[in-house]
Amino acid sequence: MLSRRTVLGSAAAFAALSAARAQDSKGALVSVRGTRLYVESYGDPAATPIVYVHGGPGSGSYDAGVYQGPRLGTAARLICLDQRGVLRSDPAACVTVNDIVEDLEALRQTLGIRRWVLWGHSFGGLYAADYALRYGPAVSGLVFENATLDPDGSLKSMLRACGGLLAEKGNKPDSDAVLALAEANIPARERLLGYVRYSQKLGAERERLYVHQQPLLDFFAKLVAASGLGKKWAQGNAQYEALVKDGALYEDLRPKLAAITAPALMIRGRYDHVTPPDQVAAFQKGPHRTLEVFDHSSHFVHVEEADGFASSVLRFLRGTQA
Repeated sequence: MLSRRTVLGSAAAFAALSAARAQDSKGALVSVRGTRLYVESYGDPAATPIVYVHGGPGSGSYDAGVYQGPRLGTAARLICLDQRGVLRSDPAACVTVNDIVEDLEALRQTLGIRRWVLWGHSFGGLYAADYALRYGPAVSGLVFENATLDPDGSLKSMLRACGGLLAEKGNKPDSDAVLALAEANIPARERLLGYVRYSQKLGAERERLYVHQQPLLDFFAKLVAASGLGKKWAQGNAQYEALVKDGALYEDLRPKLAAITAPALMIRGRYDHVTPPDQVAAFQKGPHRTLEVFDHSSHFVHVEEADGFASSVLRFLRGTQA
């Protein structure tokens, strides 16, 4: 959330992952609703389809392809797309939550997929849940990875974590200001802008809000450097700037989750701050719900415990076909 960003133990390991991704993926621009979305597919086209719905806003799907393409592609059809205006998709200055959800449905129809599983990470969980509420018959399952299901609640949790790190750095004035912002009676958009402003004061320590394992704190910087995509990474900023003005980005979906009847798996990193306990509890109230907690991860379980993540998701996919 709000971070564009087996374990990367060495440059050689990263190179091997990148090579596997390049060999196994098939990427193309697909025309959808007046724009073109970059779509990659891994695995057997006839296998169970699972589409990665990234968050950010504006982060892109590159990391999912690198870390999970070769893994999930062994027994599923993983579809990774960069959302409208992001990374390898066509630029777009005007993007709404409705665009993201309707683009997903248009893409499903364009690809000729009858039903699919949605894997929503961070803010992507909000989009995936919204999609399932609109297009339930097209959803055979949902995977929520550290999902934002109540954005304002997620922001309060992230602000508290940010305040703790600022206090560790000896910056008590900003720490106090951040903690006050978490409790203030203000619109969620103001809380979001405040979080972005104060979290940037952490510098490199900001990554500790999202990554637990010390050797992986700079994984996203390495990913960007090795991607060869250069300035395209900045393209997601336009999506972010557009979405923060959209009231739908802040909708609390907790009261609606029980209406989603598709089987759903929630994957949480034990050190994640984006999905606080009340959102987990709301998720668990619905039918056919499973929660799995990964003890050595924060926000990016699919990176920090990549093999375990893939095993969990593939096990869930087999259950949706039973």
